[in-house]
Amino acid sequence: MRFWLDHGVDGFRVDVAHALFKDPGLPDASSDQHQDVTRNHLMPYYDREELHPLFRRWRALLESHPARPGAVPPEERLLVAEAAVFDPERLARYVRPGEMHQCFNFAFLECPWDGKAMRRVIEDSTAAMAVAGAPVTWVLSSHDAVRPVTRYGGGPTGIRRARAAALLMLALPGAAYVYQGEELGLPQVDLPDERLRDPLWERSGHTNRGRDGCRIPMPWRGSRAPYGFSDAAPEDCWLPPPEGWAAHTVAAQYDDPASMLTLYRTALRIRREHRPANHRTPPFHDAGSAASPKLYGPDDGSWFGFEWGTGLRCLVNFGHGRLLMEEDAEVLLPSAPIEGRLIPPDTTVWVKAKP
Repeated sequence: MRFWLDHGVDGFRVDVAHALFKDPGLPDASSDQHQDVTRNHLMPYYDREELHPLFRRWRALLESHPARPGAVPPEERLLVAEAAVFDPERLARYVRPGEMHQCFNFAFLECPWDGKAMRRVIEDSTAAMAVAGAPVTWVLSSHDAVRPVTRYGGGPTGIRRARAAALLMLALPGAAYVYQGEELGLPQVDLPDERLRDPLWERSGHTNRGRDGCRIPMPWRGSRAPYGFSDAAPEDCWLPPPEGWAAHTVAAQYDDPASMLTLYRTALRIRREHRPANHRTPPFHDAGSAASPKLYGPDDGSWFGFEWGTGLRCLVNFGHGRLLMEEDAEVLLPSAPIEGRLIPPDTTVWVKAKP
């Protein structure tokens, strides 16, 4: 860590931060424990107490090691944990004072497109992080997960829900992490068996196809694979970009007002413009950004809303019918076209809130 700090890095993202220690006796984990990820703190190699003294040593090092000229000062360095801990209260232990600054919130990623489930994850996550005095984070994608467009149903339905989920995530307090290709609306790719590279494919006896489908190279431009990612032929790439992705490229989406890329860029601009005055940039160490939004809506989870930023409101329609907005609502950004004051299903809308 000192070596990289001397070279000017701003911080560290710690892979599998929940599994750096094992029970000294190396007992086997039961099959039930493997299958139930919500109980992973009971597994002999997950979420062990030995982690936290280590995190405190790392944090102390980041805050005391001198910065090279031009690098961020020690107090602005970042430690972020990639920790697959799904109990919000146990995850919050990773970001207690003197430990990690942030940890990925995979409970949000794992949540289905369901209003009741989404609301529960948001409220539980923000409440747990507020107790720890740390900003909550939001993650829709990763190199280990099926991409949202496919995960939420695929086709037009998956695209519509992925757009709605993006606006929901970017309205929530705290920090949002965007995985490469998420902002392009890339779907999961079903590679042929002979091109699978993930070790899970071999180790499972060819029963688990692994995670290669979300790790396809970024499509930048052009009408043929590999779309500007490489000068090599598609078949020579480690993972081959599929044919038919010309419309997904950055170049194709950049000036398209209806594209997923334009939605993300517009949302990020509005997010910056309406950030609360006391909100740090970047929000690495701002405990105030963990304040829980006051969600409101019916118990059936067909929709919910909350206020965010400076004078904005986020409304998400999970139901099958259209949702009626207030008479004088000023729409700033919808995830899908709306008619008058009616929000269609699977749609998120940002509006100016009344005083």
